[in-house]
Amino acid sequence: MNKIYSKYIASGLSAAVIGSIALSSVAYGADTTNMNHQESLMVAIAQKFNLNMDELRSFVTKWFADKKVEKQVNADQKFTSRIHAAVEAGKLTQAQANIIIAKKTEIDAFKLSLQGKTKEEIRVAVKAKMKELKQWAKDNNIPENYVMLGGGLGLKLHMGWMFNK
Repeated sequence: MNKIYSKYIASGLSAAVIGSIALSSVAYGADTTNMNHQESLMVAIAQKFNLNMDELRSFVTKWFADKKVEKQVNADQKFTSRIHAAVEAGKLTQAQANIIIAKKTEIDAFKLSLQGKTKEEIRVAVKAKMKELKQWAKDNNIPENYVMLGGGLGLKLHMGWMFNK
């Protein structure tokens, strides 16, 4: 196998290994120990496959950014399809669908505004937003399952752990 191709394969393989570790740390709350393990793993992979550490870090960062964008695009498409299917099935009017889609944009901005906040600040903000959403749904005659359940506007799906507190 060509040496250049084997280097790219090694880079991809190392990114997959690092990715799985990074995803598990995100899922369970990254701490300093996990970060040190990830850095150690990247150093070991860079040494093993004779890779430039800065290039490996750059590759892994870009890979995660691309995956995050891809995941968001897929989630947005699934959401829009679900809303359009509800209109076709007569469960929502087109007017309701339009305001739900507009509200999703607002919710996406709200989720971004939570970055960097403490768990308690997030819990309080989400609790208030859920109260607001319930009232919004009632005022606009939107069935609650299109607001919170099964992905709805995304709050419960992405932040469900906060609602049990």
